[in-house]
Amino acid sequence: MSYLDGKNVPGSHSPYTIWLRHSGGYVVGVSLHLLNDYIQKYNRNGYGKCFEFWPWFSYNEFGDADAIEGLSATWNDHNANMNKLLPIK
Repeated sequence: MSYLDGKNVPGSHSPYTIWLRHSGGYVVGVSLHLLNDYIQKYNRNGYGKCFEFWPWFSYNEFGDADAIEGLSATWNDHNANMNKLLPIK
């Protein structure tokens, strides 16, 4: 959800926001393009053989491997950007 009542949601990268669950109990909005770039790098280099995506992404983007837990199902409900998100292999 990049927009709320027709207005930009603070912290979003509208209209390309994907919402992630933060371990602190809140959501973080990141750009679809940024997330897809990380997914491509992860898939291309075969990192999935060594470690899981979310801790790797979290460490590289936020400097804390425990910061991001995954996608937010609630905030991404009806988010058209989810159809453009690449699969994590």
